Amino acid sequence: MRYQDFIREINAGRIGPVYLFSGEEEYLKEDALRRIKEALIKSAFLQFNYDLLSGKEISGTELLNKLLTLPVGEGKRLIVIRDAQKLNPFAKERIIEYLESPSRTSCLILWAPKVDLRKKFYATIEKQGESVTFYPLRNRELSLWVRDHLFRGKKRISVNALNLLIERVGNNPGEDTQGLLFSLLSYSIS
Repeated sequence: MRYQDFIREINAGRIGPVYLFSGEEEYLKEDALRRIKEALIKSAFLQFNYDLLSGKEISGTELLNKLLTLPVGEGKRLIVIRDAQKLNPFAKERIIEYLESPSRTSCLILWAPKVDLRKKFYATIEKQGESVTFYPLRNRELSLWVRDHLFRGKKRISVNALNLLIERVGNNPGEDTQGLLFSLLSYSIS
């Protein structure tokens, strides 16, 4: 699944129990995380129901305990593991076991820059969870993305100004151009 499809799923209220976030566009991953966090957790309960963990530091037992802990208040728990490619083999096995019967009160996001879907761990997540790949947006996708962000921020821009801005800033792969573009829009348009 791509970023745009994932956002449509969130907006429709369809949020799965396990996601694999991969790909080169970190800004879009951050945006997707922000949106899923807003959809799952009321701000008053964020400190209780949100865990950001490191793949190289988390143990399989600690991870399972977090996944099976009930949320405080309304909503669900959200557990994000950055650098999921650095998980130890025991933690990966615990996640594979967890996928057989995931908690309905938790959402797990495994965050990695690149993954090899031929490896058992990633293939299992793709089969039993959801894999979301984040690539730089192109042309129409980028225009729609900017408009969506402006709309959410109650801001407007003309079509000509939007096209000129995108043309000037560009969207070069490997650069956080979309982050720059959004920063420019956030500060300069009212």
